[in-house]
Amino acid sequence: PYGRNDPAAALGIARPTRAPGRYTLAWDGRDDRGRAMAPGTYVLRAEAAREHGGHELLAVPFALGAGAAVVERRGERELGRIVLRNAPP
Repeated sequence: PYGRNDPAAALGIARPTRAPGRYTLAWDGRDDRGRAMAPGTYVLRAEAAREHGGHELLAVPFALGAGAAVVERRGERELGRIVLRNAPP
């Protein structure tokens, strides 16, 4: 199985509701088969949705393979500050 056909991969990315707070996500620059991703522009998408309330989707583009960088975005309603630190291995 691969991608959405692989339940373990989907659970590793999409998670059930979490309490408000700070969270950290680490990615090693590899796909879910362990292969290094090609250099290029990628997009981190963060989403918050309430069962009876707001919804917000934030897209944070970043360059993989272009050296170290820090990209920040701030949500307007449901999401706070997103900080993406891109550090080559």
